[in-house]
Amino acid sequence: MPNYPLALKWITFCAGNVKVCGSHVEHQGFLFKLWRVTNYTIQIKNNEKFVFTLLQSKGGIHLIDQKKYPLESYQIHLIFPGQSSSFSCMEETTAYQFKLSRQNFEKLCLCLPINMKLLMHHPIIDITEYQFEILRNDLQQIGSELSRIQPLFPLLGNRASISLQEISRILMDRIGYPQSSSLSVTLNKFLELIELHYKEQHDVAYYADALNMTENALRKLTKYHMSVAPLKLIHLRLLREAKRLLRAAPNPIKATMIELGFQDLSTFSHFFKKRTKMSPSAYQQKYFPPKNS
Repeated sequence: MPNYPLALKWITFCAGNVKVCGSHVEHQGFLFKLWRVTNYTIQIKNNEKFVFTLLQSKGGIHLIDQKKYPLESYQIHLIFPGQSSSFSCMEETTAYQFKLSRQNFEKLCLCLPINMKLLMHHPIIDITEYQFEILRNDLQQIGSELSRIQPLFPLLGNRASISLQEISRILMDRIGYPQSSSLSVTLNKFLELIELHYKEQHDVAYYADALNMTENALRKLTKYHMSVAPLKLIHLRLLREAKRLLRAAPNPIKATMIELGFQDLSTFSHFFKKRTKMSPSAYQQKYFPPKNS
């Protein structure tokens, strides 16, 4: 068994008929987990956290938003706020997992000159055993700090940012994406501002002002790097969250409208139908059909 920090207690517990070895420590929006399983499913529903899992597995499947990824050897698995996830560990699997609240994650993103959009497009990254050991050491230090009576949260944030930057560097090297050609820092800031404010701010003018640039300059930036207008990026994020909320529970459509900052139902319905060819109510009925009387 690997060496773990002394502050973390390695325990065995039962989940149904399956024995699970693990440890768990959490404090003020930071969480660290260790677990070792065989033939077991671990689900994350209604996820509002950033989840970084460092994994060593002999076989299984990870579902992220219903897309399948195989569990193989040494890997990094990233789950972003708003995504659903389910690990099905069919063979022996050991995982080191760090979870960060949406609020802490958003604060961290604003301080990091990394390509978050690229990371979101590559949620699973195969790594070497050497890279695995480096990242495992980083996560164990986070877990050890969380286990203290009074954790130092600036230190936790620094260690989390180092891990994210290391992951970004591994990805850039792995896919042959040169650092000099990566998305600009300004574009990364725009994408992260969308994550922070898309529910309240729907206009490009707000983001251009926050970035201290003109709307035209922002439009040229997104067109050059992503072949898409900035307004469409805002709308895509709104639409993704609208779909998630509508299929999460059979709540009134008005609740989703208010959550996403629309002023009235007709405006929200027009926005949704224009992009999906379905009304919000019709989309929701796909997941929650009316019961027969």
